[in-house]
Amino acid sequence: MAGPGSIAVLDVGKSNVKLSACDAEGHVLETLTVPNPVLPGPPWQHHDLKALNLWVMAGLIALGRRHTLERFIASGHGSGAVLVGDDPDAGGDGAVLRMIDYEQPLPDGLDADYAPLAGDFLDRGSALMMGASHAARQMFWAERERPDDFARARWCLGIPQYWAWRLTGVAVSEATILGAQSHLWNVARGCWSPIVAARGWGRLMPPFARASDDLGEVRAALVAQGVPQMRVHAGVHDSSANFHRYRAAGMEGLCVLSTGTWIVGLADRMDLSRLEEARGMTCNADVAGAPVGGA
Repeated sequence: MAGPGSIAVLDVGKSNVKLSACDAEGHVLETLTVPNPVLPGPPWQHHDLKALNLWVMAGLIALGRRHTLERFIASGHGSGAVLVGDDPDAGGDGAVLRMIDYEQPLPDGLDADYAPLAGDFLDRGSALMMGASHAARQMFWAERERPDDFARARWCLGIPQYWAWRLTGVAVSEATILGAQSHLWNVARGCWSPIVAARGWGRLMPPFARASDDLGEVRAALVAQGVPQMRVHAGVHDSSANFHRYRAAGMEGLCVLSTGTWIVGLADRMDLSRLEEARGMTCNADVAGAPVGGA
């Protein structure tokens, strides 16, 4: 049994999902892992959130028996978003639409309508990338394809914030996720991208929190099912968390490459005027919300 202060860390990648118990110094005590498969449509290729919810809750219960879990934080990739309703327990996952797989090809002609709304390079923070890579593009498609379901959505949440919401019922936006090719947040200017106002999506964007912010305890309904009564933090973009680790160690002027399904580079103190959209460069956010050059 671990001592007090153990942390549950959920890492949602494109290919695999990991749930770990860590001590306060960051040492991994135990890890559970499961593939993150993609299911076919209709209406599009999607991740099986219902099955993943069962796995995560069962994993937290199991880890809670072996470790003293006091806190929870999730990390995730930046090309996923979940449209949810008011009830975190509705349908077993709280979602009003299936979570789009970002490798899903787009319908013909969709980008011709999307691109003029998406703004300039800094509005988007990246080029228009393959498939359904951007949360704003996923929302645009969902609104056109399933307008009635889209109208029922209360919040659009990045992957880490989705899990924080499932556990606490508290919905927040967070800069590192929105700054990871979502096309929703202009990191450089600190404002919503033009498409948010153009489509009336402001109603779907919850208040901002920092990745480390404590959103409260796990909901009583989940604690009654055996989920540990942890404090839950807002959550963070995976590569941004890795970048922050080196900054927190006192390193400056660095470039960090994070490897996984993608290889993501983030550079400290980069002049944003040097970013080149045509070369796949990006404008990301650090945990304080400040711009960070990326690729």
